[in-house]
Amino acid sequence: VAMLDELTDMTVLADTSFIKNGKLMNKPFPQLRIENGKLTTFFNKILIFRLITSSYIGNNLVPQLENSKRLIEFLKNKYNIQN
Repeated sequence: VAMLDELTDMTVLADTSFIKNGKLMNKPFPQLRIENGKLTTFFNKILIFRLITSSYIGNNLVPQLENSKRLIEFLKNKYNIQN
């Protein structure tokens, strides 16, 4: 997401008229700067990043979670560990 700084004004994140105490205010954010197809490239990169992270979660993290749950149950039973 390195292109984000080229297309947006990130100073709004520190501006309390946009965000205050971690909550969004009702002020609209500035428009993205559209130059030479960069916006299309940016959204393409976001889509690719989303696909990659979704695949990683589904193929690696979810199975690891299931394996971890089974291991915890096994260890609880083997060593008579109570919750």
